[in-house]
Amino acid sequence: MSLNNTKLSRNIVYVVELFKFLENEDCEVYVSSEKDFEFLFALEVLAGRPLNVVFYEENSCCPFCNSTSNKNGRRIRYINKNRPVKIQKYMCSNEKFGKFHETSLENIVPKNCNYSHKLRCEVIEQLLIDYSSLEKI
Repeated sequence: MSLNNTKLSRNIVYVVELFKFLENEDCEVYVSSEKDFEFLFALEVLAGRPLNVVFYEENSCCPFCNSTSNKNGRRIRYINKNRPVKIQKYMCSNEKFGKFHETSLENIVPKNCNYSHKLRCEVIEQLLIDYSSLEKI
């Protein structure tokens, strides 16, 4: 079998596995907080339903003392005020600190804001094009 045929067969297997995964409604999609959020919308279109998204940190260490962190539950946050996602919470393993922190989404949503960077830019671009009101946008 040639090299191109093996690559093609691997890609077909990956696509079949992806569709099997998307058909299972109980599955959660774990996404690193450092990755782009927008590809999830394409997966939702393929699945035909909203996905259960959980944002996590790849290297979970305490921001206060740099010791390892343990998972400690999840919290629901709404992005763009209509898209619920789960955020992984962590607890410092150092007993002296015992501090809690959660996955930061500042790459996707600015701090103390409900709207993603992309949506905010789209609104500004729309305002510059036709000077319409925020209510119409």
